[in-house]
Amino acid sequence: GNPATEATNVLNDPILITSPEDVGNRTGFGYMLHRLAIQAYRGSGGVETWMIQQQEDGAAVQAVGEIDFTGSTGIVAGTLALYFAGIRVTVTITTAMTVEDIADAVVAAVAANDDLPITAVKVAVTFEVTITAKSGGPWGNDITIAANLLSGETLPTGITMVITDMATG
Repeated sequence: GNPATEATNVLNDPILITSPEDVGNRTGFGYMLHRLAIQAYRGSGGVETWMIQQQEDGAAVQAVGEIDFTGSTGIVAGTLALYFAGIRVTVTITTAMTVEDIADAVVAAVAANDDLPITAVKVAVTFEVTITAKSGGPWGNDITIAANLLSGETLPTGITMVITDMATG
């Protein structure tokens, strides 16, 4: 969970939870416990569910990946379809956008979706987007970063994108 919420929960004590939103409110949206609750509640039929929050290992490192738009030129309007851990995030691209604008738009789209297990920041000089797992540990290495998974999705003309997989968690 989000270290900022640990103070509001009694660690290692069972807590009755009522929904993925309840877990998100208690432990942080997009953090491991919230993502697990989303899966646990799929088809659960209202089964009583409890969680036990443990403190994250202080030595746990967050996995990091990257999206590099540096080679993009002559950009034409369209929709950029990105997927983080299988969750679709769309970014509207306009003809007037620069590489910096695209990076800003990706960062804003990620920030707008609390369910994502990642955060995104723009690298100031190169305008690449650094993707960081919200929770530390090796599980973050398995967070996928992809584009155009559905039929008919394509990169808008002029956009060149290189994805570096999540690692070092």
